[in-house]
Amino acid sequence: MTTALDAVLRGLRSSGLHAVTLTDIPGGGEIVIVAVLPADVLTAPTGWPELSERGRTVARHVRKGLTNQQIATRMGISKHTVNYHLRRIYQKLGIASRVELATYEIPE
Repeated sequence: MTTALDAVLRGLRSSGLHAVTLTDIPGGGEIVIVAVLPADVLTAPTGWPELSERGRTVARHVRKGLTNQQIATRMGISKHTVNYHLRRIYQKLGIASRVELATYEIPE
């Protein structure tokens, strides 16, 4: 499965698309690939400076395609705390979903 996914992502990226994988889909273990044209990739949202350092870290992990559980494990926090940070991120950035967050070019 990973080899096939890698091949799809390489193909999308080689054709000039910006591809992001999102795997945090309940029940079924499906994988979603979001691909946008480079011109459609948005710069960091204006609310980015308002995020706490921990919120920025969560956003960066989401951008890399990690699930909430993976983020929680890496950060040493609970999955519920990750959900809390995501709600705050969405509110501060004026967005409504993980997919919207994934389309932003987030500063490292």
